[in-house]
Amino acid sequence: MFAIGLINFEILIYNKWGQELYQNKNIGWDGTFKNKDCQDGIYSYKIIAEDFQQKSHFYFGEVSLLR
Repeated sequence: MFAIGLINFEILIYNKWGQELYQNKNIGWDGTFKNKDCQDGIYSYKIIAEDFQQKSHFYFGEVSLLR
């Protein structure tokens, strides 16, 4: 599990065209954009995290949104 020892993170979510839908620190995405539910599909994410030793970690991938 990647979250062990992390104290802060920033998450960014993008649609398939590369449009940023979400960006926040220490709060996960709820599957919405501008207070409207996003469609089912594949979304890309980027997570920038800091551990308790102030070392940065970068995670990239895709997440499936199913309603």
